[in-house]
Amino acid sequence: MTHFDSRCQASVSIKVYSIWEFLRGECDCQKAIEFARERGRKYIEGNKEFYSDFEKFTNPKSLEQLDLNNSIGYTYKPVGCAMWGVKEAEKLKNNGKSNKEIFESVLMAVTYEAGDADTNKAVVGAVLGAYIGNLDMFPKDWIAFDNKKWLIERINRMLKLMNLEEIKEGEI
Repeated sequence: MTHFDSRCQASVSIKVYSIWEFLRGECDCQKAIEFARERGRKYIEGNKEFYSDFEKFTNPKSLEQLDLNNSIGYTYKPVGCAMWGVKEAEKLKNNGKSNKEIFESVLMAVTYEAGDADTNKAVVGAVLGAYIGNLDMFPKDWIAFDNKKWLIERINRMLKLMNLEEIKEGEI
C-alpha cells in the first residue's frame, strides 16, 4: 500500500476504518467490516474494472477464496486476510477461545496459506490487535522467540512427513 492507485486508497481506507471501529468499541465484526468497506468503496466508484475484485477480496468467506499463493502483492489481499481474520476471531471468541489462542490461530492460518505472508500478517495483526484490544493476545513463546529451536521443530516435522531422520538436539 505504498503507491498511488485507487485500489490502494480503498485498501488503506478499509484498514483504517476497521481499526477505528474496533478501537471505538464496535464488537460486531460484520458491522465494522461493512462500515469500513463502504468508505473504501468510495475510492473505486468511478472504476468499474476494480469493483468486482473489491467485492471478492475485501470480504472473503474463506482464506482459500483469496488465492494468496497467486499474484503476490495485490493490495486487496492483505485487507481481505484481515477481514477474514476478525470474522474468524469472532467465531473463536464465541467458542470460548482465549485472546492468545485467537491471535495465534488466525495468524498461523494466514501464514500457512503462503503468498505474501509477511505483508498479510502485518495487516491482520494491526486489525486483529484493535479488535482484541489488549496485550495478553501475544503468545509468550512468540515474545521470547528462540529462532533455532522453532526452526528445528518445523524442520523435524517436515523430515518426519518425508520419512527421513530427524535432527537430534545438539547436532546443529
